[in-house]
Amino acid sequence: MAEWKDFWNDHIDSSRIGFLGHKIEKMERKLDLLLKQLNIEIPDEPASPDMQNVRVLIDQGNLIEAIKIYRQHFGGSLAEAKSAVEALARGDKP
Repeated sequence: MAEWKDFWNDHIDSSRIGFLGHKIEKMERKLDLLLKQLNIEIPDEPASPDMQNVRVLIDQGNLIEAIKIYRQHFGGSLAEAKSAVEALARGDKP
């Protein structure tokens, strides 16, 4: 296991991360197409307690507090958290 960690730490850089991210996105698109073609639905994962708290605040109309809690638990910038909470409020996935 230590050998893998050493390899990873020696070879990690932003271009490699970008390349791997692109490959993962491509695989996800292919998987989505296959699942759709085979008419297979995979249920969403249950919401974490933190996400449930955010949803309760949204339902109460307290978007500012929902954005604050979202940022505390999931990180990201203010703009990213605002966008995610607004998406949740519309019924979309963040």
